[in-house]
Amino acid sequence: MGASIRFNKRLSNNWMLNGSATLQVNKVHYGDTGYLDPTDLWVTDNAIYAPEIGGSSGKVSTPQYQKWMFKLSGLYQLPMDFNVSFTFTARQGNPVFHTMNIVNYDSPNPLDTGASVYLDQLETIKLPDFMNLNLRLEKVIRAGDVGRIYIMADLFNVLNSATMLRRYEKFHGTYYVHDGSFSTNATDFLANEILNGRVLRLGVRFQF
Repeated sequence: MGASIRFNKRLSNNWMLNGSATLQVNKVHYGDTGYLDPTDLWVTDNAIYAPEIGGSSGKVSTPQYQKWMFKLSGLYQLPMDFNVSFTFTARQGNPVFHTMNIVNYDSPNPLDTGASVYLDQLETIKLPDFMNLNLRLEKVIRAGDVGRIYIMADLFNVLNSATMLRRYEKFHGTYYVHDGSFSTNATDFLANEILNGRVLRLGVRFQF
């Protein structure tokens, strides 16, 4: 279930503005017969659905789920063919799964001696809420009747926020029932990615 509001003020009187706001809930419902193993039902039934996606090039996959999102962008035309514009985005931080493994070599079924179990509700641990502001200043140089040359200066992450974007799963390791030993996980809840720091980019764009 979800609801979104979108608005768009087209360019007139030297300015434009558009944005959107979303509030949503996405849950899984197994019911009385929709599962094979009841171990984690206290966490997973009637709870959020957060598929792990987006892992590549050294970045770990992260559960994707946000109850709320907000986007806003706008532009204002200044005198002498200067334009100033911005984009602002915000969303709830993604959840982090909290788990561990349990292995019992004395299990009645020798083909099934281990299980991964949750230790917290799926939204108990979350990454920080994400907010980011970008700005652009550009000068338009007219070239003939239809040509344009844009000289641009972009400032990304204006607030220089070091928001945590990805962490390894809060997976503590494996507990072995037969001898009471515990093997820790070396990447337990380690940081994996933060938002890039403030960046200034200069550029030129040609339009003919």
